[in-house]
Amino acid sequence: MPIGEVVSALQGFAGAYGRVANVVAPESLHELRVTAVKQGSFEVQILGWLTSAHEVSALHVLEGVGSAASVVFGVIKKYVELKKFLKGDTYEITVGDGNTRLVINRDGESSEVPREVIELLQAKTIDSDLKKIVAPLETGRIDTAELTATDDKEIQQVSIDSSEKSFFGESSGETREEVTLVGRLISNNKETLRGRFELSDGTRFPYLYSGKSPELFQSVYAYRGSVRVNAIATVGEDAEIRRIEILDAATLQISLDL
Repeated sequence: MPIGEVVSALQGFAGAYGRVANVVAPESLHELRVTAVKQGSFEVQILGWLTSAHEVSALHVLEGVGSAASVVFGVIKKYVELKKFLKGDTYEITVGDGNTRLVINRDGESSEVPREVIELLQAKTIDSDLKKIVAPLETGRIDTAELTATDDKEIQQVSIDSSEKSFFGESSGETREEVTLVGRLISNNKETLRGRFELSDGTRFPYLYSGKSPELFQSVYAYRGSVRVNAIATVGEDAEIRRIEILDAATLQISLDL
């Protein structure tokens, strides 16, 4: 591997590590030092110290820094695994248990992910750093990038194959969210169950009906007033809805008490 590619991958890891450490271990400071460069790889020693207004023993400092480094690497590992799970495609986030969120990929598969990893995903905090790490990957030349962290307690490891390189490139920035919307169905194709939906402010976007009652949906479309739909919305980076997948719909009828 050319030295330039090693340096780029090293910069990518250092950048990802530093940004994650600032989020999950802000009470500690870390310094990464390259201790060995071999053919196609490098070893990094993580030095660090805790910052605190309270005096602590040297042993406590060492234990704290070691624990923090393990946590930081663990978050990077989980983020890499999440990016591989999503395959660079759209996703949906729903509520999970405790400190986790449930992420659903384009294929409908779900994975429970820590909240801090979700925050990295939504903010794309380390995407550019990971892109540097996978940049040298090329089938038949450099097939795998492997990140390994070893301490006295455990070995953490995660790898990225050259076939997965595209998962770490520029993403579309689109996400999928469960929404309830009120508006009008202004067009409808009975064969494809597609059309356009209009919000009360005049915003329009395409829809696809994928619910279990197409016949009932046609009667809702025939209603001239406002309707309420439960849907999965595809949302862009600008927080604007691009399109929706309608799961069910109902008319909004006003009753007058005389």
